[in-house]
Amino acid sequence: MNIWLSGDAHFFHKKLLEYIPTRPETYMELIIKNHNEFVQKEDLWICTGDLSAGLNKIENGKEKLKKILQFLNGKQKILIRGNHDYFSDDFYKECGFDLVVDFLQRKEDFFCHYALENNQWTNDIEKEYLRKFKNSGCKRLFHGHTHARNVEIQDGIERINTCLDANNYYPIAFKEYK
Repeated sequence: MNIWLSGDAHFFHKKLLEYIPTRPETYMELIIKNHNEFVQKEDLWICTGDLSAGLNKIENGKEKLKKILQFLNGKQKILIRGNHDYFSDDFYKECGFDLVVDFLQRKEDFFCHYALENNQWTNDIEKEYLRKFKNSGCKRLFHGHTHARNVEIQDGIERINTCLDANNYYPIAFKEYK
């Protein structure tokens, strides 16, 4: 079993291409293809959030998202909630996720949607998670949220950007960071 990470698919986000013009119009198909090419049926997939956005504006949006998520490979799936993942834990479990959490800690690694930057744009949620990170003894942070923008090392935190935009729309292998 391998462990794979990705975040910020933003399935069905109609305005995303305005915000990120480098993202191809066929991004949903590309993400699905690349995911299933790398993530095998027996693997663990950790999603660092923002599976979708704007589903309430799409007819049968939740059902469409559920269909895509059930098609994505991975024997075990963990969702680390992002700022656009606002449905119930039960809904995401119906979509195939085994665990839905706000953050996850594994040995010296911390997994969170946010990059935990400490600047004038840092929101209260990020500040709370940054405190948890600092108290955890973790050395590395696997995050989403920033899309293609990589965050400089600050406060001695090694940040690994799992955003699909930053990784040519492919998941990244956790084994590369062991």
